[in-house]
Amino acid sequence: MAIRRLNYTGRKKIRREDVSITLHAKPNAPTTFDADLTKLAEYKLPADATVSVEARLQTRWMRFGYGSVSAITPAADRGLTEFDSTDGIRFSVKVTAATGNPGKLLAEADGIPVLFSGETEERRDPLLPVKSDDIGHEVYRLDFSNDPPLLLVNRAAGDKDAIVRSPLFMSIVYPAVLREILNRVILVDDLDDSDDDGESWQARWLKFAAALPSVGPVPKEDGEREQWIDDAVAAFAKEQTMLERFVACWQKGGA
Repeated sequence: MAIRRLNYTGRKKIRREDVSITLHAKPNAPTTFDADLTKLAEYKLPADATVSVEARLQTRWMRFGYGSVSAITPAADRGLTEFDSTDGIRFSVKVTAATGNPGKLLAEADGIPVLFSGETEERRDPLLPVKSDDIGHEVYRLDFSNDPPLLLVNRAAGDKDAIVRSPLFMSIVYPAVLREILNRVILVDDLDDSDDDGESWQARWLKFAAALPSVGPVPKEDGEREQWIDDAVAAFAKEQTMLERFVACWQKGGA
């Protein structure tokens, strides 16, 4: 079966605040979700355009049909059965043409924050979501297959939340993670802070780095970018007192 590809030319950007996703966790059953798409009517999209909601985590993803712009109809089964955990899960909404140029992407919302049933405020969208995973003999790994990247912590190492808060882990790993991410965005993907509308994970990381003391925007000249990355990592390590954290922890026996 041929893969149906989306045509991204001329698509509209749906504001994240105009879409809401609510997760419903159930004992001994897959987490389900509801999507409030009522504000799509404000975007003047074709009434018969097809609406879908996608959930993605690392290399796994699920797509759910949601009817059309004029007749939002949630899929009957909205169980997130492909995911072992919802930590770091991301949702997007896509509106595609049903006629004329079928499959053409007309509008899209990416990186939609989630709300768990019973909560009154959306969870803060973390810059670097953390997930326990089976990664062999590595203690941690950055996974760029997800949007945004995930910090994977070896499941066998123990409680991921305790590990990522430990001074030893923070002082060694976080500067290295920042360097790896900036290298990917700037040197591999060849992006800078003028290439984006500010909502992508790349733009958020560049904004974070540029706001560090004495760092500023990404240089336009290729030859200056590696030094900019070094400066950003150094500023981050200094601001977060990483050396002091490491020394204090090491002198206590590395606990």
